[in-house]
Amino acid sequence: MRLETPSTESEVDTPLSEGAKKKKTAPKKKVDSGDGKDKEAEAARKREEKEEKEAMKQQEKDEKARKKEQEKVDKEAAKSLAKKEKEANKLRINKSDTVREIHLYLTPDLLEPSSPIAAALPEIRTRFVGNESEVHTLNEKECPQAGVIRFKRHVKAKYDAKAKKWVILAEDRWEWESTVVLVVQAEEILDLIHSKANGLAEWASDARMTMRLKQTDQVVVMIKGLQKYYAKTKTLANREFTAAARASLGEINPVRRPVGVRADKAMVERELVKLQVAERCFLVHVEKTEEIEDWVYNLGADVAIRPYKLLRKTHLNFCPADGAATKKSSHPSDAFKLMLEAVHGITPSGAAGIVAEYPVFKDLMEAYDKAERRGHGAALLLQDCEVRNLRNGTANGRLLNKALSTKVYHHFSSTDGLALV
Repeated sequence: MRLETPSTESEVDTPLSEGAKKKKTAPKKKVDSGDGKDKEAEAARKREEKEEKEAMKQQEKDEKARKKEQEKVDKEAAKSLAKKEKEANKLRINKSDTVREIHLYLTPDLLEPSSPIAAALPEIRTRFVGNESEVHTLNEKECPQAGVIRFKRHVKAKYDAKAKKWVILAEDRWEWESTVVLVVQAEEILDLIHSKANGLAEWASDARMTMRLKQTDQVVVMIKGLQKYYAKTKTLANREFTAAARASLGEINPVRRPVGVRADKAMVERELVKLQVAERCFLVHVEKTEEIEDWVYNLGADVAIRPYKLLRKTHLNFCPADGAATKKSSHPSDAFKLMLEAVHGITPSGAAGIVAEYPVFKDLMEAYDKAERRGHGAALLLQDCEVRNLRNGTANGRLLNKALSTKVYHHFSSTDGLALV
């Protein structure tokens, strides 16, 4: 058997070349391996961890910044509070420093040109505004009574009797002061006196009820023109006496105009005393515009400094007098005398009497020590010291009383510097 061989090379290679072409032209399929997926997951996990760490770092950074900012705010708040407490606990002995804490309130009728204080209002307003205070108008709801002057305090701190200091309030508030001023003309007072018995006292009682005041509230009645009324009444009485004398001498009696019933001074003063006793009112008599200006401003200044003045007399054992400059001395006796003068109630003459018996502080303390050991009552050791002159310089020659002697003893022997004496 004869094997035939391909005649040509192309006949044999044709099918093989087509298969090879097919293999060359067909795209190769990429097979995903498990290792590739793990690597991608690991990379994603690392990216997430990195992002979480960056977020945590940023959060910690923000938290530190907020904490630092909060500490700064707290520090500023504490600094501000300390400054306020220092200002609140500052010793106030000048009225002009406290007027800014109160505002003046007037009823609308006092702002009218016909009011008793109309001419004084510009100066009153200037004085209060000049001391960083303000002047306001009371509405009818706040005060239905006419002719009223009131004071309102801006309260920022309250005194703590246990801590012995002023404590700043969380929120400021405004409080009415207990002092109320009623402004009336002399003619109104006279009409009330003539109207009925005890008409003046009933008027003051009705005013208290209308304003809803307590019995402990201080009512000041400012009367304008009463002295002028007294002078006019006296002049008319002199004219009538002169006319009667001329008539008795046979002279022609001039025609007199009817004057009407006028209350004499004794009657008016009697009714005013009843008013003071029945309603515990304080009376202020004014005639000129300057007197009204001074009285209204001084009343406001007294009301403003009242709590601090009371504090000085009760809680501050050693405190100089109002407006007194601090004195100094290098001599032991003079220094001791100045110490005694700083005790409330001890005048320079009283201090000189004590220094005459005990020239220096050491002598007095040794005398106290001996008296305490003997049990003879050290508190009354100074009661026989001589007070040669009064505060105004008038010769007196009296002795220091038991109360002042006891006060000096407690001041120098007490172990509690904040104890009330």
